[in-house]
Amino acid sequence: MVWFIPTSLFAASVSFEPPSLVANQAKPFSTTVILNTEGQNLNAIDGTILISEQLASGITLSDSGSVVTYWVQRPEWNAEKRAITFSGTIPGGYTGQAGILFTIIFPPRLGGSVENAAVVASANSYLNDGLGTPARVSVSSFSLETNGAAPVDQEIKDQLFLDDSRPDNIPPEVFSPQVARDDNVFDGKWFINFATTDKQSGISHYEIQETRSGRLNASGWKQVESPYLLQDQDLHSFIYVVAVDRQGNERMIKVFPRNPLTWWQRYSRDLLIGLGLLVVVTTAVIVSRSRNNQKEV
Repeated sequence: MVWFIPTSLFAASVSFEPPSLVANQAKPFSTTVILNTEGQNLNAIDGTILISEQLASGITLSDSGSVVTYWVQRPEWNAEKRAITFSGTIPGGYTGQAGILFTIIFPPRLGGSVENAAVVASANSYLNDGLGTPARVSVSSFSLETNGAAPVDQEIKDQLFLDDSRPDNIPPEVFSPQVARDDNVFDGKWFINFATTDKQSGISHYEIQETRSGRLNASGWKQVESPYLLQDQDLHSFIYVVAVDRQGNERMIKVFPRNPLTWWQRYSRDLLIGLGLLVVVTTAVIVSRSRNNQKEV
């Protein structure tokens, strides 16, 4: 007998961490939207979050540290609709209990409690099974309370977007860029994924440089977003990825080529230039000596 399992049995959850905070906040405060796959392997997520009218001004968003590596629609705040919409994919899939999607940052606030300050109005996720099977998603809300804040899970607390008012001379966290390809991203071409966090001022942007020789060129840097379509589809190049925080501190990661060239292939251009210079110099010496011999005769 064959049993068919309804797709509604596959569940995930989208929640907030922390789920509540003290109502009065003298500095900007935030809550992070978290994906719990409930043991499933998911490769896509989208949804809408509604914000209470009492908090619907001055909102900013950060997707630093997100498990989503390819945004179809990067988290976007619509003040008129008081809604945040997002849609993204995770090539290779994600399984975990504390996957950061993005962080909602609110301005300082003085006021009373707000029961449903932010509510996940809708959310859809899909299994990484090659079929795009929908996975049922449970949702929750974020509140401001007058009786204190809920405790924050330490694993998530270490990744949250933190207050940037403190002096920051610490570079972003160490990270591990991944070279990959997926039929649904860049038409199956090779790309590189990267993401990290900065616990003080937050990530400003990323820069990248590909070089077959392994040597860096000061003018060769490009400001990019993840995922980034690699220019060298033969994967012969060294790839340097730099994460820059909002105070200008940098963390550089070097990715070695998957298909490295031999030393003479890497430096063939330099060898040709050197050989050309040698030919020019040698020719000049021969011509000069020839002219001197003619004068002596």
